[in-house]
Amino acid sequence: ILNVDQINNAAGTSAVTIDASTGKASFPNGATLPAGSVVQVVFNQYDTQTTMPNGVYTNSGLSASITPQSSTSKILILVRPHLRLFNSSSDSGLGFRILRNNTDTVFVSNTSYDTYAYDGGAHAEFRGGLFFQALDAPATTASTSYTLQGVSYAGTVSMQNSGNHSQITLMEIAQ
Repeated sequence: ILNVDQINNAAGTSAVTIDASTGKASFPNGATLPAGSVVQVVFNQYDTQTTMPNGVYTNSGLSASITPQSSTSKILILVRPHLRLFNSSSDSGLGFRILRNNTDTVFVSNTSYDTYAYDGGAHAEFRGGLFFQALDAPATTASTSYTLQGVSYAGTVSMQNSGNHSQITLMEIAQ
């Protein structure tokens, strides 16, 4: 066990200080973490069922906010939505997009049937979770929110079906 409050560099000046109450390190003189380091992580989940209408992007209810510590940081967005695609007589699909601050599109799937259940004119159904990710460069130190929206293609499409969880993780990455 090594107990320290401060680590000095070879010249004897302070290089890293450890906060006694939080255990967090601070770097003097504008020193930063190396590029690629994870600065902070935010996690959220949502479990209220939301129906996605055909052809119209609709909020899924899943969102999270992060306040970047540096305007040069990037935000890695990891999303695991839970969904149900159902159509008693044909196929069904769902596309996604992620919005920054409810206005700027950070990620969008190519079509409204990015995730698709097909059964050639008969009963089609899919229930389960997916995974996708996006990388954003918001260029700010203000609080930044990310919201998942869905758009359905035919059938009945819902997210967080039967109270299942959709999840989002935001990671600030030093640049």
